[in-house]
Amino acid sequence: MEHGVVLKVLILEESNSEIQLIESVLMDSNLFFEAKYGRTEKEFIKHVNRYKPDIILTGVRFSKINLIEILEFLKKNEFNIPIVLLAGELSKLKIEKLLALGIDNFVSKLSLLTLPSIIQKSIELRKSLVEKRKTEELFQSQKARLDSFFENNPEAVIEVGFANEILKINSSASELFELQNLGQKSKKKKFIELVAASDLKAYKEAHSHACRGQKRNLLLHILLGKEKNILLDCKFVPITNQDKIITSILLIGTDVTEKLETKRELSISKSNYTNLISSIDEAVWSVDANFNIIDFNERASNLSKQLKGKKLAVGRSLRDFVLTPDRYAVWFDRYTKALKGEKIIIEDQYKVKDKKYFIHLTLYPLQVENKTIGITILARNISEQKKAEEELKNSERLFRTLSENAPVGIVKFDINGEMFYANNYLIELLETNFDELKGNGWLNFFTVTSDREKFVGQWKLLIERESVYQVSVKLSSKNGRTIWTKIRATLVKTDSETLAVGTVTDISLLKNVNDELQEKQLLLNAIESNSKIGFWVRDLENENFIDWSDANYKIFERDKNLGPMTLLEVINMTHPEDRENVIHAFNIVKNKGVMNVAFRVLCPAGKIKQLHSNGFASLNDTGEVIKISGTTTEISVTEMNDDFEFHNNTLKSVMAVARIGFWERHLKEKTNIWSTEMKKLMNLKESEPPLSLEVHSAMVHVEDREKFIHFHKYPDKNKPGSSIEYRIMVNNNICTHKSYASYYVNSQGEIEKTSGIVIDITSQLKTEKKLIESEKLFYSVLENSPDAIFIEDEDGNILDVNQHACDFQGMSKEILLGKNISDLIPESEHVKVKAEFKRLFNEESSIHKSKAWKGSGEIKNVEIKAVKIIYKNLPALLLNVRVLN
Repeated sequence: MEHGVVLKVLILEESNSEIQLIESVLMDSNLFFEAKYGRTEKEFIKHVNRYKPDIILTGVRFSKINLIEILEFLKKNEFNIPIVLLAGELSKLKIEKLLALGIDNFVSKLSLLTLPSIIQKSIELRKSLVEKRKTEELFQSQKARLDSFFENNPEAVIEVGFANEILKINSSASELFELQNLGQKSKKKKFIELVAASDLKAYKEAHSHACRGQKRNLLLHILLGKEKNILLDCKFVPITNQDKIITSILLIGTDVTEKLETKRELSISKSNYTNLISSIDEAVWSVDANFNIIDFNERASNLSKQLKGKKLAVGRSLRDFVLTPDRYAVWFDRYTKALKGEKIIIEDQYKVKDKKYFIHLTLYPLQVENKTIGITILARNISEQKKAEEELKNSERLFRTLSENAPVGIVKFDINGEMFYANNYLIELLETNFDELKGNGWLNFFTVTSDREKFVGQWKLLIERESVYQVSVKLSSKNGRTIWTKIRATLVKTDSETLAVGTVTDISLLKNVNDELQEKQLLLNAIESNSKIGFWVRDLENENFIDWSDANYKIFERDKNLGPMTLLEVINMTHPEDRENVIHAFNIVKNKGVMNVAFRVLCPAGKIKQLHSNGFASLNDTGEVIKISGTTTEISVTEMNDDFEFHNNTLKSVMAVARIGFWERHLKEKTNIWSTEMKKLMNLKESEPPLSLEVHSAMVHVEDREKFIHFHKYPDKNKPGSSIEYRIMVNNNICTHKSYASYYVNSQGEIEKTSGIVIDITSQLKTEKKLIESEKLFYSVLENSPDAIFIEDEDGNILDVNQHACDFQGMSKEILLGKNISDLIPESEHVKVKAEFKRLFNEESSIHKSKAWKGSGEIKNVEIKAVKIIYKNLPALLLNVRVLN
């Protein structure tokens, strides 16, 4: 018994002591129960009818109840209540006789402790027997209906085995196929032998699906010999036994030879029509010549309730289900044609609570003795199929839209690696046309033969392992331009085909940056090998140098076994007059500035060396300085002047490769000192003087100019180091520079001069941007567009915008969302412009020029390109708004 379910027990016993004994045994078990008691036949009948017990516990002998009569009463009135007999010692023969009369189980009074488990077993056994009997009755009922349908159906009905052998046919099929004599020899005949060769493949497929439990419909050409054949509209229906195991296939065929699918006659009688429509999965109903319903199946009634809010009923007129006069006229025309013998196939739409339904309808004339007496309607709900088709179209349309605007090449390959789609980006990148790319033609653009062979070889692995394919290759454009690319492809499987979708990313800029980094690394390695320049890294968490190059040990004349010097040891070695400057330089770089300090050290042998140190800060994810990296160069005037000149030239080369310029500005004299590389960064010749602050700031982007001037004119001595990033126009190109500065304070506490470096980070930013675009693919199209982008629904309500649209309108995104496009144009132009936007939405036009667009509160002359897309599963319009001069 389930936990918490109360067991209703009827105890037939005259002795109170026996009843108490039975109850005590039940109470000691885990059963939840309540009990009624019967000592007479009248009490027994009352409790069975009203109390409806789950179990009856009874003895053998009663003075007022006869056990045989109890069993007969329960059997006669079909009460499926298990009975457990409680008695003393009985012979085996006696027990078997009682069980044969209908007792479910027997418990000796000497073993009453087993009573709870016997009760549970008896109830479960009785339930299983009842279920089995119901199953058998249902199966027999279904078998009887199937036999009735089989024998009485005027359609050709054939039962076929798994090996296509004909097991059974009805009289209609016997006449149609001229197989009147069904002896053992005829039963072995195979139905597939009657199928024309042109339909064999389709027949085998339909038969195979039916053997797996799937229904199929198929139009077959049947050969009857002597060049005689018929066209059979055939339905494959799996037949199962009571254990729901498929045993054979039922073929229901209609001879449509004369009307070839355009006319189909249903010569059936009322007696077997109900059996026929019950075997069909689709909604089916029939009406007489006056449109009154004469029959329908459950699917038809449910479909009517769903679409019309009314259930079908025999005798009810279909006029009650037509909601408007227009719809009635349409249906009257269809029914009239069907009554004249025409088969009508249509697709209809219904709208229920803003939800669309698509229904495929077929109207058949209902004929008896060649006379049309009504119409049979077959309906199938194809809404999900339509939805899937529409989603596929929208997905393809959205793919095309994003693909043509993506900042990378988008391609499609078949399983052989042959290209059958490429977007405009790739076509323009290779300076060619698609005709030269399609198929294997695009392989001709590989610069290196080994790259082409590598692509073909790895493509086979993609197909075999269904993994992601990625390879970096060098391509040549049609005009001979070399392009470094990364090709990435993923296998995509659909019900109809297998293909691969991929991207071709131009990484030429990244490759050039990597080449520059390798060149710079070679120079740095050359410097590292020089004993006059030492590299070091200081960890601010433990205040120690964690990395010292060999050159540092030589510069400071320190034994390498002692390890790197601490900062305190360096300060103690520093000349007393320079110690304050060294401490100040380290404090500058701790505050994210740049170290640039010259100082003297007293070596252990008494020798004074002139040193120069540069240092830069390393930040963690929260912007805190965690390490300082730098160099220490010995600049003492010695007999090694030639070597020093070489080191100095090498340093200049490093700065040139890294595009780093040095500058110094004296605040009082307002004079500037620029290094050669600094002049190159600003497109000046080495012989030309540095630019004044006024001229320099005039070249800075107007949005960054104020902070640039403040950075140079008003240094804060409380911030010993600072940096700034700004855009600047150099040689008609917008570059991005980053400048670091450190300040020198005189004895009066005033900033006397500032100095620092400038780094050109344009390539770095472009590379980062390119990589981000490559990773995001389609998702960056909206925000990266240089024009104002608006996404609106069919009614003109704004669903989404990019930042350019916000700037163009002078409004925040929160304010723009939900507004209507009409809010952004003058009221006098509403009707005209909204009509044009409606044409754009209906794809009647794609470009709209207007002088009636309010941007930032003023009328602007704009050009609008429109693309229809699906936005959050809804049809929408993407507007690309560009201001015209």
